[in-house]
Amino acid sequence: AVFGGGVLAQFGTLAISDSDVSHNVANGNAGGVLNFRGNLSVSKSSVLSNEARGLVSAVGNTGGIENVGFGAQAVISDILISQNSAAAAGGGIGN
Repeated sequence: AVFGGGVLAQFGTLAISDSDVSHNVANGNAGGVLNFRGNLSVSKSSVLSNEARGLVSAVGNTGGIENVGFGAQAVISDILISQNSAAAAGGGIGN
């Protein structure tokens, strides 16, 4: 995937609970989860070992969870974010 290697949510509402988002790769931004101009809720989950490489049309921001765009909102609680990597900025979370 170019954006959101594990999950890509655009303009909607997404709830992730009791889940594991791990070992995903984006050749652009957001190796794990990308929320673009939507409402994101993540709880009781893990976001581990995701990678944003920045190879195609993007700089490679945010290995774990990226929350971007006008009006984007994220509520994150009781989660483990670890060992995510990004070619540019935001290994774990980018907002």
